[in-house]
Amino acid sequence: MILLDRINLSWPALAALGAVLILSALVIRWVQRKGMQSKRVRFGSLIDIKPQSNDPAIGAVLGGRYILGRPLQKRHEANLYEARDLSDQPRVLRRIPEAFYNSAKTAASLKHQNIQGVEAIFQDGAGVYMVYDSVPEQSVSLLLDKFPGRRMTAGQALGVLRPVCEALDYAHANSCFHGHLSPFQILMDGKNQVKVKDFCIPSQNGEKDYQAPEQETGGSSPEADIFALGACLYEILTGHPPFKAPAKTLTKEIENLIGRAMDEDPVKRFRCAGELLSAFAKNA
Repeated sequence: MILLDRINLSWPALAALGAVLILSALVIRWVQRKGMQSKRVRFGSLIDIKPQSNDPAIGAVLGGRYILGRPLQKRHEANLYEARDLSDQPRVLRRIPEAFYNSAKTAASLKHQNIQGVEAIFQDGAGVYMVYDSVPEQSVSLLLDKFPGRRMTAGQALGVLRPVCEALDYAHANSCFHGHLSPFQILMDGKNQVKVKDFCIPSQNGEKDYQAPEQETGGSSPEADIFALGACLYEILTGHPPFKAPAKTLTKEIENLIGRAMDEDPVKRFRCAGELLSAFAKNA
């Protein structure tokens, strides 16, 4: 062949050269793969993750922006993960069932100082993730453990109730209902600011002690949230959920007020959270 004449190579020599080129390509490919794995470990190191972790998801970049860290072990909470964005800012990711994607989008649209904000929602593989800039460590349920008998005074309870009522009325005005409000969903941040989380997201834990009777056969509604709000107030003032023990520490006025909020007939409950707040403030 003309080419062989020009480079003065025999067929055996050309075959050997081809083998060398193929081997070189394989080596380059192997090095590239190792480089990608090293990059994955470096992502993990941003959130103090050891490369030998047994969780294959740790260190992965999700949604093209968020680096997944260790699961967060929180009481009465699941599927929360440490994370950082690509600019190394701390974030919290929550994985939810794919069926809740539209509900999560509605929750993300709520912008209120007393509602836990959702920075973003994205789908990655088979998972749907909600992104928070942070999640306060302390819920009202945990806060009650620091009070004698797990009870607040009426004045202290008013300080918690007011922002929760404002959050509920705002959400209801935007056609978003909570559906499983409880002391676990009412959070306190480091500045003692109250925030309500998990609007519009169906409960994965079940809050039977706080759910309205009609929720056994139906969905969420403003009336059901008022019932749950009354149940939360009951626990804040007595130290235990409704129906668990007699309400010996309640005044007659407050007992009647909570009874109205938790009436079996939704029509007889307070029309909105603000109305309940006004009634309670007069007796606090």
